[in-house]
Amino acid sequence: MLILGGGVIGVEFASVWHSFGAEVTIIEALPDLVPNEDVALSKGLERAFRRRGITYSLGKPLSTATQDENGVTVTLDDGTEFTGDYLLVAVGRGPATAGLGFEEAGVTTDRGFVVVDEDLRTSVEHVWAVGDITPGLQLAHRGFLQGIAVAERIAGWNR
Repeated sequence: MLILGGGVIGVEFASVWHSFGAEVTIIEALPDLVPNEDVALSKGLERAFRRRGITYSLGKPLSTATQDENGVTVTLDDGTEFTGDYLLVAVGRGPATAGLGFEEAGVTTDRGFVVVDEDLRTSVEHVWAVGDITPGLQLAHRGFLQGIAVAERIAGWNR
């Protein structure tokens, strides 16, 4: 297994697949695994992965990825090649709001995200937004709790 992206999703899949017996290589363009986390945490994770036999390449961006009947070949900018049966692309996520009519309705967006205030209100009165379409971490429990908070605000429960 090749995993493009050493963020939290990429390292989680690497750990699970390795536990199931797969050979795993993580390819991360930035200099550390989980680059959005504390450097000490990243270095500890790198040591743990080395001990477990999970390999990784850090600080070298992807140049190309090609697929044929034998699997996938990934080439980095420096010419290094990795081959595997499968490639998981786990690099960044973004909102899928294009063409849904937000702009036409007057809802302000920024790079596809719906802009909200601290109470999750949009630029249009009586319209709120929650979850992955709002700026911030795209995590299920965050969106779930935002939904509860908005429902309480609409019901007039100002806690």
